[in-house]
Amino acid sequence: FRVQLALAAANLVKGNDTRNIKAIEKQMGKIKKVVGKWVDDAKERLAKADKPRHKTAIKQDIRGYSEQLRNYGEVDQKIAALKECKEDVTCWATKLGDKKIPVRLVAAYRLSQMKGESRKGARDALAKFAGDKDLVVRNVILFGLGRTGDSSIIPAIERARKEDAARAEKDRR
Repeated sequence: FRVQLALAAANLVKGNDTRNIKAIEKQMGKIKKVVGKWVDDAKERLAKADKPRHKTAIKQDIRGYSEQLRNYGEVDQKIAALKECKEDVTCWATKLGDKKIPVRLVAAYRLSQMKGESRKGARDALAKFAGDKDLVVRNVILFGLGRTGDSSIIPAIERARKEDAARAEKDRR
């Protein structure tokens, strides 16, 4: 779901497209309000539930709705980055180092789409962050390297491959 939202935000909206950004922000606000009401309603049902199996099911609903709220909240972070960076490769390169995964994800997608003179800066940024700790972000970065790359990206891909192998070995233990 994270990837779908990042891809939609990165592919469908440019940072200087204020009309569409406002429309997305408005729609996301409406959706978050509805899902927030689902959470509140489920909490009320939980307070009234008397059977353990009903409580278990309602708690599962609350977890699911809360996860949806977090996912929709990520859109706000992505839109803020789109508004800030627009088509600025240097700004997007900086966003690849952000603490927030949704911001790094949209940055990787935006850099993957750079063309012309911006392409080299995008490729360099993607290569620098090819070892991102988040698997989804790392996959988008590698996708971007494939789109923007030339033979200069081979060391970055090799480094990322070795880091992945080390992570996999650690996970086996």
